[in-house]
Formats: sequence, C-alpha cells, structure tokens
Amino acid sequence: MSQQSLAQVIERLSTDEAFRAAVQRDPTTALQGYDLTTEERAALISGDADRLEALGVDARVTKFGGTSFFDSENASPFASGTGQ
Repeated sequence: MSQQSLAQVIERLSTDEAFRAAVQRDPTTALQGYDLTTEERAALISGDADRLEALGVDARVTKFGGTSFFDSENASPFASGTGQ
C-alpha cells in the first residue's frame, strides 16, 4: 500500500539522521525500496507540504522537535540539521 510506504518514509526521515542524509544526497536511490507513487515521490523530494497534505499526510506529522520538518530556505525535508 503506497500511503503506508509514504508514512514509513516520513517516520524514518524524522528519526533516522543517516537516512535523512542519504535522501538529501540521492533521493532516487534512498527511496527506491519504498512502494511510492510518482506523485508521492515528487512531493517528498520537493518537500511541498501542501502536496503531501493533499496525499493524506497530516501536517502535524511533518513536525518534530518543535520545528518544522521542512527547511525554511527551500521547503525540503531533506536539508541537513532540520529538527535537530
């Protein structure tokens, strides 16, 4: 199920610093083991919170540690140091 895979990726991004770094370096390779639709993959890579929310991701899920999951400079969840 694709939505379950999307939730797994977001959970892992929020808890696994090495995975975040891998996705930041090469999102295509890092995400290839997940059953994501093209739209989900594009939303994750772009960090577009509105697109993710439209795909069923609760906006609260993209926040942790009191900061937004998305980097303020480029709106990407893959920027180093977010949420740390």
